[in-house]
Amino acid sequence: MKLLTKDGRELYPYIFGTPNVDGCDKIHCKDSNGNEVAITWQDVIVCFGSYVLPPNHIRLRKPETKKTLRLMVTLDCNFNCSYCCNKLPEVNSRFIHKSLDLIDFKQYDSICITGGEPFLCECLVKELIQKLSPSHKIYMYSNGNLISRNDAEMLFKLGLNGLNIGIHPEQEDSVVNLKKFADIPGVVFYVENIYNAASSECRHFAESQEISKYKNVKFWRRDDCFNNVDTEDWVVLTN
Repeated sequence: MKLLTKDGRELYPYIFGTPNVDGCDKIHCKDSNGNEVAITWQDVIVCFGSYVLPPNHIRLRKPETKKTLRLMVTLDCNFNCSYCCNKLPEVNSRFIHKSLDLIDFKQYDSICITGGEPFLCECLVKELIQKLSPSHKIYMYSNGNLISRNDAEMLFKLGLNGLNIGIHPEQEDSVVNLKKFADIPGVVFYVENIYNAASSECRHFAESQEISKYKNVKFWRRDDCFNNVDTEDWVVLTN
């Protein structure tokens, strides 16, 4: 394929890799003399061999970028929930295994630190939060049982934007985290709904634990793992 101006100059749009398109109207490139050119598609001729493609047939989009990195610092966990997303083949088949130095954090807006239980890697979690804030929104998903109030407050001071605490019906001591973190700004509770959002079992659990009196409580089902797969990369951290 060749790109030509109407006066016959050849353009080289791939000199920077993927062309940079402004509103699908312009392409940034260089001519044969090395001069930078920003040209509209109405003023360019596209040739495939001897075939000339009409300009109104050209549609370029900016490459899709992933907005969120879901970073699993470990797959180990102090719980063993039967409904864990990581046990689903369709979930763990999406995992990309990378070492920390091979992750290009600049391409992401948000970083979700998760696991397994991420606080099994407490020092690494704190290091990541310090390194990545304030240039990224940073969230952590945890079952909360290894985190004290002081730990949570420290994480926010280091730059954490949100702490998502899972409340697990299968783990009786999980419910104490509702009281432990209830008044800390930035904490959201995810009640792990192993049944169905409208099920009588789930309502009974919520009522028995008086969950409605707590703010920032959301019910979560295993299917919700796939809500944002098109805008997320799922990376498992390797040594």
